[in-house]
Amino acid sequence: DNEKHRDDLIKCRDEILHLQEQVKQLQLQNEGLSGEKTQLEDQISSHKSLLETQRTSLAAAEKSREGAKRQKNDDNRNLHRLELENQRLRAIVVELEENNEI
Repeated sequence: DNEKHRDDLIKCRDEILHLQEQVKQLQLQNEGLSGEKTQLEDQISSHKSLLETQRTSLAAAEKSREGAKRQKNDDNRNLHRLELENQRLRAIVVELEENNEI
């Protein structure tokens, strides 16, 4: 009976040692995963900052594009107005030249 208890005790001790080794391995894995988690969090933060910078840049480019579009429209209106004024002045010059010929 003592022999059986002794064998059971040895098995339990072996199992305890095995479980302690597994706990150590899991702790090492956990430390490694914690380090990876920190790195990933840093990457996420960096990517978020980059994304925000890109959003800001995109908004500025859009604002600039809208400004350029408005300027182009203004320039086209001015060009049309100047072309009409040029036509009017040419007509006056032609009329004056015709009057001088008479």
